Amino acid sequence: MFEYYADAILFGGVGFATPAIIARDLRAYKALGIDSISNLTFGAYSVLAYPVNLEAFVRGTRVPKLSVSGVLDDTAASRHPKAAEALGKAYRGIEKAAALVLDYADVMRPYKMTPQKAASKKPQIVKAITQFDHAMKIARQAKAKHSDVLAGAEEDLWNYSIEVLSGIGDYIRAREEKGIVRHTLGDGAVALVATAIEHIHHIEPDIKGTWGAYDLEWIRELWIDGLRKNLGGGEMKPDELF
Repeated sequence: MFEYYADAILFGGVGFATPAIIARDLRAYKALGIDSISNLTFGAYSVLAYPVNLEAFVRGTRVPKLSVSGVLDDTAASRHPKAAEALGKAYRGIEKAAALVLDYADVMRPYKMTPQKAASKKPQIVKAITQFDHAMKIARQAKAKHSDVLAGAEEDLWNYSIEVLSGIGDYIRAREEKGIVRHTLGDGAVALVATAIEHIHHIEPDIKGTWGAYDLEWIRELWIDGLRKNLGGGEMKPDELF
């Protein structure tokens, strides 16, 4: 579980849903005889970004064979009673996106990907973005139709997720280039990741909590700085200019 859920928390605050993974891992821990376990959360931000995961974790510690579909549906119903069916579909899309993107934190460090890994990850990121985009539109409709403030916050979160993933995809493509092209594309990719935070700024403080309002800012700066420093491994050599 931790290779997925911890990735989601640390991956720039992007919202992910991994109930099936959580259920699988909790069953494995139980089979190993582990009867006590804790869950790392980040206050209100975790409730905003990972509600399905929190619900799955609580249920999974009590019922090893939990219903993943039930977790998704019940989470949507409790958070969005007027648009439960629609948001249930959105959460399913986010779960699909998580399965495509999260893989032992390699997406957080795209500069360490092998060429083979990068080649397989690019189309997965594109598919994940499609899932996020669909979920974002569902949230937008719920906000407009039902004045659902929480759905509006999720719209901003998933819009942020789209731009971060788009930037990572561009970054991976940039590292396949050389010289000026590599640095131009790479700088644009890092800039997209950096400016995506504006969507989080739109979310009400009581919904995103102190972690979303403050900690996410400085943690992301460290991550983004790493992307910049590892884009080209230092200054371009003369023979890399063209």
